[in-house]
Amino acid sequence: MNPFFIIKSFIKKGSPKIFGFIKKILNSKLIAPFYRKIYSSIFPPNERYDPDTLDAEIKYFNKYTNAVIGKICGKVLDLGCGFGYLTEKIANKEDVKDVYAIDKISPDEFRFLNHPKIKYFQRNITTLTRETQFSDFDVVVSTEFVEHIKEGDFINLFGWIKNCLRKGGIFTGSTPNNKTPFPKFSDVAYHLREYQPRYFEKLLESAGFKNIKLDIYDDFFTWQCEK
Repeated sequence: MNPFFIIKSFIKKGSPKIFGFIKKILNSKLIAPFYRKIYSSIFPPNERYDPDTLDAEIKYFNKYTNAVIGKICGKVLDLGCGFGYLTEKIANKEDVKDVYAIDKISPDEFRFLNHPKIKYFQRNITTLTRETQFSDFDVVVSTEFVEHIKEGDFINLFGWIKNCLRKGGIFTGSTPNNKTPFPKFSDVAYHLREYQPRYFEKLLESAGFKNIKLDIYDDFFTWQCEK
């Protein structure tokens, strides 16, 4: 594991207030552009999970996918699917009929085009509110994606997500857990926004989702709600 992340994790757990203060400075409008440029040059960002990454990332992938996959069945939409590793995991379930996968990457980058249950669509997800071809899904799932787009763009997707779902359909997913008191805090240079669980819950409530349930883990949380 990268020694930088070991040191960062040690400070974060041992002195969360100091860690939060440092991150607040690093994410300020004045410092952030320089910090992110330097950070990315040392640790090139990989915003999509790939098994060739660090063991820690593989363990993290397994944790959040195992936390949400039991809730997924029927006709499924995987929003912000990346290379498709969770998409494949979903499609391999016996109680899943079809999986529609959406991301901005080219079809050549998506790893599972030949899977019989999977259909891949290349889209700019922040403009999906104009798409009408996706409908009657039992589940819309979005794991480790919403932190990569602006909060306003995410909120604008709520109405479209509800239109994609059948009556009683489920919207579920996972995102990093912002345990600091800073609303705009981001622990990763290429994350735009990491959410506090209760704030996230209020966003879902405001959008009209029902029966909202959050499960909070150490470094991420999952949500499940109904149309």
